[in-house]
Amino acid sequence: MRIRLVAVGKVKDQNLMALCAEFARRLGRYATVEVVEVKDARGRSPRECAEQEGARLLDKIDASAILLDEHGRERTSEQLAHWIQKKTDEGQRELTFVVGGAWGLSDAVLERCPQRLRLSSMTLTHEMTRMLLLEQLYRACTILRGAPYHHGDRPR
Repeated sequence: MRIRLVAVGKVKDQNLMALCAEFARRLGRYATVEVVEVKDARGRSPRECAEQEGARLLDKIDASAILLDEHGRERTSEQLAHWIQKKTDEGQRELTFVVGGAWGLSDAVLERCPQRLRLSSMTLTHEMTRMLLLEQLYRACTILRGAPYHHGDRPR
């Protein structure tokens, strides 16, 4: 399995950057991981920024990409793991996840990609979303492999 994370901008917070790198490294035990960053837009209105960033995203994704979106389907960690397994069983070799910038995703990106995933009902920064997504993808892989990360030593 190959996992691509296409994101707007760079992670600027050093602590979050370290966590992203750590979870990407761990995830690399189970899948080929690629992080693609597109330049964020600055100095324009929020709508113009989202549209400019959206154009950059559209160059990197196709309609099978999964958008991280507040209106997406929220899944438990186990549900995410089983969904990934189902995609793999169906022959899908690559999953592409998209994290927008501070102003969200453009209408063009939302129209192209119907699959949506919500990590939380709460609003998260795009940097935190990236880190949490990488952690949840790693967790999903450990669930599928029966590794102890998800449950640790707790009785099930």
